[in-house]
Amino acid sequence: MVDALIQEAPKSEWLFIDSTGDATQRKFYELARLGIAGYPFSTLLDAGEFFGNVTQILDSHAKLTSVTRFNIDSEQHVWLKSEGYATAKSLDGAVLGDVLSGWLQGSPTSPSAGTVGPAVGGQ
Repeated sequence: MVDALIQEAPKSEWLFIDSTGDATQRKFYELARLGIAGYPFSTLLDAGEFFGNVTQILDSHAKLTSVTRFNIDSEQHVWLKSEGYATAKSLDGAVLGDVLSGWLQGSPTSPSAGTVGPAVGGQ
């Protein structure tokens, strides 16, 4: 789905805020992998393997357009609705509020943000 959107607007700017062990996304991965017959799942894809898969997907997106990534060591799925979200720190110590502000203004706050390369928060 994201690939189709990127192809429609290849000069677009994307920001992905990801938890390295996002339990909700891991459930969707299992659903895609095993189908509905396997639900409820007794086990989920390992968080490390999940994050590796997400990194590969975002790397492929970054080949087509500008991608900024903010990776948080957590299993939480939604960050922007959380009180205090602006103070969340990435794997490399970047602060979410600063990254969001810079991204919305069109000037990434990290040398790696918004480039086809390392993510804010590491990989």
